[in-house]
Amino acid sequence: MSSSQKTRNVHSFSSSAYLQTLMAELDRAHISQRIQTARVQAGITQGELGDALEPAVHWRTVQTWESAKEKVVPFDRLGEIADVTGVTKEWILHGEANDPEEHRLATLETKVDALDRRTAESFEAVERLLDDIASRLPGRAQEAGEA
Repeated sequence: MSSSQKTRNVHSFSSSAYLQTLMAELDRAHISQRIQTARVQAGITQGELGDALEPAVHWRTVQTWESAKEKVVPFDRLGEIADVTGVTKEWILHGEANDPEEHRLATLETKVDALDRRTAESFEAVERLLDDIASRLPGRAQEAGEA
């Protein structure tokens, strides 16, 4: 076979379709890594991130989003993920630098909001329990009937 008869299937970096596919794969892997980084820096688990989203998702879904091996990027959820983890959507997408102090404050604010929400839920549960106990006390049941 002469050299003129040989055909070579070579990908050229100048091929726009090949380059676009390659860049998309690199971007997808970086986005997955930044989702994980944002979650870890926020100090939350995959389950906590999943629960904080509306509607909530299972922790395995978050695990899939964070995996560089999977071809799943939750483009429709990136804004929510950014809000929960205290980063910007642009940082998740492009890795654009955030002001470190601003990022730290946003992360702390996210943690305080989550703690505030859990505290309010706990107080409501205690209040319901105390009301239930009070309604069972002798004399309170009669007062409730007179009212």
